[in-house]
Amino acid sequence: MQAVSLLGEPLIRQSPKDASALEANLAAAKALFDSDPSSEEAAIWYGRRLAYLGRYEEAIAVYSDAMAKHPKSYRLLRHRGHRYITVRKFDLAIADLTTAQRLMLAYPDAVEPDGVPGPGGPRSTDRSNIYYHLALAHYLNGDYTSAAAVFSKRRGIEPFNDDMLVSTVHWEYTSLRRLGRAHEAAAAVASISEGLDVRENESYYKLCLMYRGLRTPEEINPPEASSPPDASIMYGIAAWKLAKGDRAAAAVMMGDLIRSGNWASFGFIAAEADLARDPVLLSQSGLKPKSNNSDPKRP
Repeated sequence: MQAVSLLGEPLIRQSPKDASALEANLAAAKALFDSDPSSEEAAIWYGRRLAYLGRYEEAIAVYSDAMAKHPKSYRLLRHRGHRYITVRKFDLAIADLTTAQRLMLAYPDAVEPDGVPGPGGPRSTDRSNIYYHLALAHYLNGDYTSAAAVFSKRRGIEPFNDDMLVSTVHWEYTSLRRLGRAHEAAAAVASISEGLDVRENESYYKLCLMYRGLRTPEEINPPEASSPPDASIMYGIAAWKLAKGDRAAAAVMMGDLIRSGNWASFGFIAAEADLARDPVLLSQSGLKPKSNNSDPKRP
């Protein structure tokens, strides 16, 4: 078991489809780390490779041990903060990522290498990822004001490509809609248009086009959609319905998303946090928590 969900369910490590390749990558990363345990870079990659195999608590332990040697490493804090989100420790994630945000300002930004290389090379930077995960942690904690502010701040990063744009706008829009700031949400999504150079965040792009009225929910999430479902798409549509006042439909979609089992995805975590925070929404979803002590802000 890697963690306990916000609804009291045990979260069991899942075996990825490409486990053999990931295990080989992990072995290579561990060998490099063992050869130089004082290396910040080796520790980061050892932790990342553990996390790609669903071994999140082990990854966190690697980052924590490395922090003792590199107490001002904003990169270690960025990755540990990410994995605190995965295991539902949002307050710890916010603490790490807030410190990372402060420390990173003393250094020039740098492209962050992809763990799984995508088309055209890496599409994000250290700074953009710190802002992204910090804003997301605030969102999951129910602090939509802080989330919207940090996502807006992320827009000022240079260079800022279209993959960064759609991932930022999706969550910024959703945060603003939760706050009832519909006009600001519409302004945030106004920069989204057809033909953007999106190479990785296709799901967020589709959602942003839907928010602009250029796609329908049925077009971006057709009945014949793949199984398991796209957690980002499902949560985005559910949150959009919730903001429009269609709570019953949103609850059903969130319940279906939780039952899909992809518990490490951000869409799944967001749905879980929403349901744990709102007993009426939870009852409409058809899910039942294992206990009455679920708290999306627990440490």
